[in-house]
Amino acid sequence: MKFDPFVKIVFGVYLMTLVVVTLIPLGGMSTSMSDTDIAGLRLDYLVHALVFIPFVPLWKLVRSRTSLWLILVAGILVAAAAEGSHYILPYRGYNILDLLANVSGVIIGGIGYQVTTGFRKRFRPGRDSRCRSVPLRMRSLRPGRNQKTP
Repeated sequence: MKFDPFVKIVFGVYLMTLVVVTLIPLGGMSTSMSDTDIAGLRLDYLVHALVFIPFVPLWKLVRSRTSLWLILVAGILVAAAAEGSHYILPYRGYNILDLLANVSGVIIGGIGYQVTTGFRKRFRPGRDSRCRSVPLRMRSLRPGRNQKTP
């Protein structure tokens, strides 16, 4: 991949930011987010999900041969560790709904990656979808090919 070193740096910065945001207390910001609702969801839970959505696509860009299932399991473990650290830290509060929001962000990121790569494989530029209806033996006919010589 042409941008492989750049993607690795972005993924590393993303993981470091995830660790820092998990360990540093947010102060008064968390109370204002927990009081705000968007489409019936607390803004706090929405932010938890949004933070973990890039996990699967970034990992898949860095390590393209790794199984999507393995990346999903790793993402769920990272999400659980992030929220589990709040249980241990005295200045952070553990909430099972935050954990569910983290895990849902990982799953949404995995589904989004799978959908976008499926569309990319299906609708590649230069691919003629009409070729599927023509039998294989008809596609490769050229003068002098697949014809019996008299």
